[in-house]
Amino acid sequence: MSRFSSLPWLFCAAVLAAWLFRLIFTPSLLVTIESLMGIIVILVVTVLVRTRLEPAEVYVDRAKGIVARVGLFKVELFAGRLLAHVPLGIDLSHSATSVLAAMSERYERSSGGTLSFFVWRPLTNDSTSIGMLVSRESWSIPGLLRLEKLTEEILEDVFVLEGAMRAAYPHLRVTEAPVGLTKAVLRGGLMQ
Repeated sequence: MSRFSSLPWLFCAAVLAAWLFRLIFTPSLLVTIESLMGIIVILVVTVLVRTRLEPAEVYVDRAKGIVARVGLFKVELFAGRLLAHVPLGIDLSHSATSVLAAMSERYERSSGGTLSFFVWRPLTNDSTSIGMLVSRESWSIPGLLRLEKLTEEILEDVFVLEGAMRAAYPHLRVTEAPVGLTKAVLRGGLMQ
């Protein structure tokens, strides 16, 4: 989830590469000046955005269990489900294939989503949390219309995920992941 992983940065890199190739293979003074100016502008914009860009803002909807991360170019929504009271030594991988199959069908009908598996082991004596996280991302367009559409899509994802988890693990209780845990998983396991 890097700042440089979105499509606008890929486009800038492609334009930069095109100007570099044009500069190398077309020995005209006008092309050289144009290419150098374009390269300098893209590099300056990249440095300014990289150094002065505020980190993505995080919003939480505790009622729905959704965490939203709104950045410069994209908005991402996350929601998770936990397997409660997993006994030691149980093999979760065999039943996970049915969860993956259900989510694969869902994502074939509605693209733009991802499914992640996580294990959360706190440093304290609290119990280990095992769960799955669904996410959706889209362009960060001003206004709430796109965010509402993404919210509907991720709620459908959560519904499919929870049903698939209950069917795959009938002996375990499936619960909503607390928002704090979802935020910690997104931070790479760091609690604040």
